[in-house]
Amino acid sequence: MFPVLSDAQVARVARIATQVDFAPGSLVFGEGNTSTPFFVVLEGQIEVLAPHGDVEAIVTVHGRHEFTGEVTLLTGRRTLVQGRARTQTRVLRLEPAQFRNIVQTDAELSEIIMRAFILRRMGLFLEGISDVVVLGSRHSATTLRLQEFLTRNGYPHRYMDVDSDPEFETSLRNVFAVGDVRAGSVKRVASSVGEGSACVQVIHRAIAE
Repeated sequence: MFPVLSDAQVARVARIATQVDFAPGSLVFGEGNTSTPFFVVLEGQIEVLAPHGDVEAIVTVHGRHEFTGEVTLLTGRRTLVQGRARTQTRVLRLEPAQFRNIVQTDAELSEIIMRAFILRRMGLFLEGISDVVVLGSRHSATTLRLQEFLTRNGYPHRYMDVDSDPEFETSLRNVFAVGDVRAGSVKRVASSVGEGSACVQVIHRAIAE
């Protein structure tokens, strides 16, 4: 999943790459980008982080001759994680077009990169690291169809069951909160609308009690 390239392999990348330095704590690539470059670490370390609210979970740390990225670099979809320099770091940077060129023309590198990307995508899927949150009831056929669609297309997602998830509850009985006022919410309008619709079901059950 996290192979280390040989000196010869790194040298082939370096022929068309740009060398870039990052200070400790600098953002190397951001979450949500659709044109994220491909990076190979020459010196230092890059932390790959999965942001969730005010918390950043460490997915992995890339060291010397390791490379960043997963399937989204090839599909053009939004990047699900972000990278930050842990120490003073020097990297080789390939823009998307340069990266696609090396994948198409260098069979050895292509095999190593594609295998790593597929395994990383599977890892994100299993960990539920995604910018998609499915809010619904486990008894809802629509919720199940949506989950099946995302799973079938290999798109990581988190599922929150409004029938049992305590995240909507507050410290006051039968008082519920969604959107920005709820701890950990970062999706603002989208989360407010989505969670508000889901929370209505919880409120109806509370009224019925």
